[in-house]
Amino acid sequence: MASSSLTMEKATYARSTSGAKSAINNLQGDLDKVIKTLNGSKYTDFKKTVAKYWSGSDATRFLANVEVQRKSVEAQIKNLKSSISTAITNDKQQFDKFQNTTIPSVK
Repeated sequence: MASSSLTMEKATYARSTSGAKSAINNLQGDLDKVIKTLNGSKYTDFKKTVAKYWSGSDATRFLANVEVQRKSVEAQIKNLKSSISTAITNDKQQFDKFQNTTIPSVK
């Protein structure tokens, strides 16, 4: 397992405006990849394979249920994307407020 040293750049990730935006973008980008996979060719291939080897009303109900669950997961991921943005933004604002109230000004 590779180890890396903690640097000030890493320690302040999401503590600056650019760091917060970067954290939001990185996390949301990862979630976008998951959504793309949920709707991608592997899912389409799965449905085609099920349809090829399984027929009847039970197969139709199964595929309908899988689709309901896929849509549910996708909706939850989209909600998570919004929650991440809100949480990081709020955390940064609270950190800024903390810094502004606890660091005395130099005269």
